[in-house]
Amino acid sequence: MTNTTSLSRNPLFYLGLAAIIVIVITAQVGAFFQLQNLFGAAPAQNHLTVSTLINYGYGNGTSRWHNRTDVPSGWSFFQLTTTIARTEASSTPSVSSQHYIIGLDGVKSSGLYYWTLWIFCQKDTAWAASPVGADLIKLKTGDILAWNYQAPTSINAASWDPPVPGAGKVAMCTT
Repeated sequence: MTNTTSLSRNPLFYLGLAAIIVIVITAQVGAFFQLQNLFGAAPAQNHLTVSTLINYGYGNGTSRWHNRTDVPSGWSFFQLTTTIARTEASSTPSVSSQHYIIGLDGVKSSGLYYWTLWIFCQKDTAWAASPVGADLIKLKTGDILAWNYQAPTSINAASWDPPVPGAGKVAMCTT
């Protein structure tokens, strides 16, 4: 009689089976990350994506876009500004403790020049000066906002220059 051991009792069988399982799992994880990189990861449920323009205007003649910035939902535009730019601001107790932007990235209010806040109106395809301060703007996915350093000739926002030279401008966004 020949003594044959069953395949299922051979330790090499289990070692080979474990190796196959590890290879399959590794391939699946690798494929997942390849697809995630190829198609882009979906933003987390508690985050939203916005874009911001900082036009340094007279300050240094440059503009800088912060496209598709992911931020936690519930953030204000002021909170976003402090994460994308070196922000100097003062709190104004007389206006509900909101912040007044004094400087961004070293470009400070000086003389007649100061920072104006703009909202891009998607339906109008134009910019509108914000009727509220950055603290009161609660961000939503797809928002496009801007800071524009300029010397307005009037307190009437209709006379202000939009943050993108030659861009359209409206008094307020169409809802």
